[in-house]
Amino acid sequence: MREKPIQPSRWYYGLGALIFFVGTALTALIIITQFYRYFEEPHQFLIPGTGTITFEKSGPYTIYYEYLSEYNGRTFDTGKAFIDIEPELRNKQTDEIIYLSRARITFNRYIFGPHRDAIALLNFRIEKPGEYKFTADLAKEYNETEVVLSIAPDYIHIALVTLSWSVPLLFITIIASILAILVTYFKRREYVTLKKYENKIFPSAKSILRVPQPWN
Repeated sequence: MREKPIQPSRWYYGLGALIFFVGTALTALIIITQFYRYFEEPHQFLIPGTGTITFEKSGPYTIYYEYLSEYNGRTFDTGKAFIDIEPELRNKQTDEIIYLSRARITFNRYIFGPHRDAIALLNFRIEKPGEYKFTADLAKEYNETEVVLSIAPDYIHIALVTLSWSVPLLFITIIASILAILVTYFKRREYVTLKKYENKIFPSAKSILRVPQPWN
């Protein structure tokens, strides 16, 4: 015997909307938190030269070439053309040399502030936070040339990793919200349809046992 359908409350529509807004807000909060967690001001270096940088967090980083930059009161406009550099990053405590790889996306333009534009050159990953020694020389054809490099978190990698699991979370939220609304709608329509059918086939007792009214 088929069970009698139950009419869901209209509040379930609100539940579907609530799932959507909460899920969307949670996804946005996760993305913002991740970027805030890894955000650091770029650390500048004038090369050829040597400097020290302290990494407070492990994670992916990028070496940028600031073709338009300001450094110690000096203005640099060295052009977007690729500069051939010979860099080395070494852990000062363990003397470990960090592997540097060509940046995955080199044509991107990064704006670090007024009068500071850069492109990504190299990527690397820091496993042990601490002090590191950065040394970089220019190829021989760039004698008597100075350029500005900077090191900052690899925001492209961070964005891709964050989106790889935040987007599915948002997708699941949207599907759950739509399902809640659709199930509520069809359950309510089924209930109304059945009630109309029952009233048509089985008239109410009030309509069958109608008491005749006296004539005036």
